[in-house]
Amino acid sequence: MKTNVGKKDAYIRLVIAVVLLLAGILNIVPGNWWIVTTAIAAILFLTSVIKYCPLYSALGIQTCPQKKSSDK
Repeated sequence: MKTNVGKKDAYIRLVIAVVLLLAGILNIVPGNWWIVTTAIAAILFLTSVIKYCPLYSALGIQTCPQKKSSDK
């Protein structure tokens, strides 16, 4: 599995995950939408920790800097 999530992207995902999780816990989100916000928060948290996003891979997006072939 190749890394495709950069540092800034991972931090942004982590912040959004915390905000969504807090919104669900504090009942800011109406009804059963807290399940959706918690699921999205979990996905964002996981992808920020492992620095891999399957959607980015499918779309050919990469936010992390690429290593040069001379850097080993």
